[in-house]
Amino acid sequence: MDYSTIFRLDSKVAAVIGGGSGIGEAVAAGAAAMGAAVIVLDANDDAARRVAASIGDTGAAKASGAALDIRDAAAVKSSLEGIARDRGRLDPLGWQFHVRFNSLAKPFDNAKARQAMQLLIASRQDAYLAATGYTGDLGKVCLTPFVCDSPNETMVGTERFKKYEPEKIKALLKEAGYNNEPIVLMDPTDQPHLHLIAQVLNEHMKEIGLNADMQSMDWSTLVSRRAVKAAPSQDKGGWNIFPTAWPSATMMDPMLNLPLDSSCDQKNWFGWPCDDEMQKLRLAYLSAKKIEDRKKVMDAIQTRLFESAPYAYAGQYFPPIAYRKDRLKGVIGMASPVYWNMEKV
Repeated sequence: MDYSTIFRLDSKVAAVIGGGSGIGEAVAAGAAAMGAAVIVLDANDDAARRVAASIGDTGAAKASGAALDIRDAAAVKSSLEGIARDRGRLDPLGWQFHVRFNSLAKPFDNAKARQAMQLLIASRQDAYLAATGYTGDLGKVCLTPFVCDSPNETMVGTERFKKYEPEKIKALLKEAGYNNEPIVLMDPTDQPHLHLIAQVLNEHMKEIGLNADMQSMDWSTLVSRRAVKAAPSQDKGGWNIFPTAWPSATMMDPMLNLPLDSSCDQKNWFGWPCDDEMQKLRLAYLSAKKIEDRKKVMDAIQTRLFESAPYAYAGQYFPPIAYRKDRLKGVIGMASPVYWNMEKV
């Protein structure tokens, strides 16, 4: 099986230390085959440049080579910082704000109501990003659910989100049979950015005439309550909607994207959407052997996602990470912090 068609690294940068020979050379070649821009680093400058040239000759990806002695900690740090500065983020995908519906409880047991919320949220991503402070280099409006700048990015069907149209949203809610029932929005007040997402969403829901019932709680309470399948009218722990966030590297892949799982056995992720057609398309994605076939399946999956609307998304963001340079060294720059390689100064 050709794994380069299953797992892609397009838009990513792979810095391979020790890439001038042996396993490192194989890793560099594999990363290039998967679409990454490769930087081959090795104590042997000639070997690093040779491997980079061989990758470039295949046309698989951009590659460059340079000398680096891993025994020189200062040189390693300087090299990685230079790559991050010159090539942008080592992980350019960041995170995705996410809003989940309880598909078992009214009104979101009706796909039209979920479509309405998806329109409401995706067409106003700028408001959620502004509220959380993720603007400029820290965040961007991204209309594709499978993440901007990812290998699965497709703009099929996203035209509907380019303009906020409240009357269209109200029409979908009317078609769904919404009759002013309270909609319980869980607000995790101890999660600052999710709390702000909930605050903005609460106001947006009221603007279009929804009877929003925002209930404040800590994150642990939300995590407990989200397992309740019953409607709020049947169980005081019931809920209709809540905000969360996912790493974009997970959301871009229909097999790793847990909220996309639409198995009808109610064993899927909280919210429990049921859609046999989506499940068939996810399997088609997994079995596609060629990149062009996979892209066609992604278009179909995205089209179906806008029909079944198992969730909504409120923007792509890149959390900043701060640390004391006079206290720590060897910090690896990524969208999420990792705790290896660090040392006290």
